[in-house]
Parts: sequence; structure tokens; C-alpha cells
Amino acid sequence: MGPPHTSCCEYSCPIWHIDPRVKTAETTPRLLQLANPKANHLNFKSNREKVETYISYAAKTAQTTPRLDQLSLPKLRDSKMFFERGHPEDSIWPVSRRARQATATSRLQTLSAPKGLNKDYIPLRDLPPL
Repeated sequence: MGPPHTSCCEYSCPIWHIDPRVKTAETTPRLLQLANPKANHLNFKSNREKVETYISYAAKTAQTTPRLDQLSLPKLRDSKMFFERGHPEDSIWPVSRRARQATATSRLQTLSAPKGLNKDYIPLRDLPPL
């Protein structure tokens, strides 16, 4: 039985088919040299002593609680890429009724106004074409 594919992926399926124009890789001596792990220097002395690890009986026999198992599971969330279709005037995110009825104070409107230009500002003149 061959690899699973359909007739629609005859030459464009990147997993199961290899483009005949692509050459096969050759194993060169340099590639074999790079594949070997780097050896330690002859004068290298490790600072790690041989220490036996003691594992307590409580650690060996510990069992997780149902609450800990629940916390270890990933949160199941709906995809954030797409939103439910609704009326265009409706908000995508839930907005409270009080927030929709709120009005800005005069002080807030003053602070949100764009900063004006300085009275001494002179705009750039158009340069003549070359």
C-alpha cells in the first residue's frame, strides 16, 4: 500500500512526492566530520563530583490531586481569528450598557482635542521642479 494521496496532488504535494529536478544529497567526508560530536580537550577536568541523589519516600509515592490535574489541562478557547456574524452595528466585544450610555465631560473633550500648531509656524514652500 502506497502513501496516502489524491489525484489532485499529483505533482504539488510536498510531503509524498519529490520533484525530479531536485538532486539527492550526497554524504561528503566534511558532512560526516560535522556530524560527529565535539570531543573534550585532553586536559579538561570536570568540576562535577559523583554525588548520589536521594529521593524521599514522599516524593516517590506522591500523587496529584484532581484539582492539580484540572489546572494542568490547557484552556479550551474558541478561535480568536473569526467572529460570530451579526449586525454590523453590533460590537464584536461585549460592551456594558453603562459604557454605551456614557458621555464625555467638557474637560475630557478638551484633553482629547488635537494639539494645534504654533502661531509662528510657517509651512514649507513647494520647491520648484528641477
